Amino acid sequence: MEKKRILIIDDEIFACETLLFLMKKQFPHFEYYTAYDGIAGIEVALKYFPDLILTDWEMPGSISGIEVIKRLKAKEETKDIPIIMITGNATDSTSLNQAFEAGAIDFVRKPVSQLEIQARVKSVFLVVSQQKEIIDLKNRELLMIGKNILENNEFNQKLADELQRIIQNCNDCKNRKDLIKIRDEIK
Repeated sequence: MEKKRILIIDDEIFACETLLFLMKKQFPHFEYYTAYDGIAGIEVALKYFPDLILTDWEMPGSISGIEVIKRLKAKEETKDIPIIMITGNATDSTSLNQAFEAGAIDFVRKPVSQLEIQARVKSVFLVVSQQKEIIDLKNRELLMIGKNILENNEFNQKLADELQRIIQNCNDCKNRKDLIKIRDEIK
């Protein structure tokens, strides 16, 4: 797996460091950034543009993880960064739905299991990679369609020019016939 940048946002330093430790065990070559409140997390995201963000839901004294997601998804430069919501309290289906509506791509419950977080991160990177492949394929298809349209436009223009020349020649022929007819009538 290529080198990725991951941002971890959690107001509890121990929780943040624990998650960082778990991530580094599985992905030691990744770059990691940490932030201990939502505002700092947004600033780090805007500075380093991570490939993935893991954010806590509840961060008293700061903005919530939901607000972090909403603000990042509202910005053009960070709207496509996948975000996994991590929480110990908001675990019911209404909370899950709220996280997904805000823009989270996945949801992990605390205490975080090493196996689960590693699997979720791999899954997110796999999905993102496949999305990029599909987008690249579609872009190549669009380029080919655009090229074909341009070629067809050039061909059609050549046909139109040739048709105009033929029509002009025919008009000339008609004029000659009219002149011959007038000449013959005069005789």
